[in-house]
Amino acid sequence: MITSSIKRIESDPMVILRKSYLDICGDKNTAKLLSYFEGQFKHSSGKQVHKHKDIYERCLRDISMKEIPKSRKKLVSLGFITEHKKRKINHPLDKIIQFSFHPEKISEAIEGLER
Repeated sequence: MITSSIKRIESDPMVILRKSYLDICGDKNTAKLLSYFEGQFKHSSGKQVHKHKDIYERCLRDISMKEIPKSRKKLVSLGFITEHKKRKINHPLDKIIQFSFHPEKISEAIEGLER
C-alpha cells in the first residue's frame, strides 16, 4: 500500500474506482456506488441506512441524484446489495433505504473475470 506525506482531513470522503468493479458493473456510476458501499460496510456488518442525499455527498457529487437510483437498482439486480425501503416517521416524504451488502457475490463476479 502506498502512503502519502500529505496531511489529510480524517473524515474527508474518497471514492476509489476499481477496474474490476467497472468490469463487473458495466458503467462508472454503478462501479463508484459499489465502491461507496464497500467503504461503508468495512466498518460495520449487517444492514445500514442511507439517504440519497448522503450517498450523493459521499460520492463527491460525481453521480447525479437521478443516476443514484438507477445504479442502486443495477447493484440489486447483480446481487451485490439488497435494499429494504422504509419511511422516516417524522418526515414522511424523506425516503430512507436500508441496505445489506453481499461481498461474497462481488468476489464471485470478480473471480468470473479471471477465468
